[in-house]
Amino acid sequence: MQTKRHTLRSRIHALVSTRLKRRLLKVSKAEDRSMSAVLEDLMEANLPDDIDLKVGPGKGKAWVAANKGLLKGKFTRQDYDKDDLLGYLLRKHAS
Repeated sequence: MQTKRHTLRSRIHALVSTRLKRRLLKVSKAEDRSMSAVLEDLMEANLPDDIDLKVGPGKGKAWVAANKGLLKGKFTRQDYDKDDLLGYLLRKHAS
C-alpha cells in the first residue's frame, strides 16, 4: 500500500502515444488508483533526484567579441535619427 504524500501538486500536460495512454489506464484500473498517481510513482522511481540544471558557459561573450563592429558603416545618422523602429533600436542598443 502506498503512503499518502502531502505535497503541493501542479498540473502538467504531456503528449504520449495512444498505446502508452492505454497501458497507463490499464495499470491504474488494475491497481485501483488514478492515472496521475501511477504516473507520479513511475516518475519517482525512474527520474533522478539530483538533476543538475546548471547550464555550462554560453557563447555570449565570444559571440559579441566576434561580431563587434560587424555593422559599422552600415547605418547613417539619418537612420539613427528616424522616428521608426530601426531608429529606436539603434538609439537603444547602438549608443
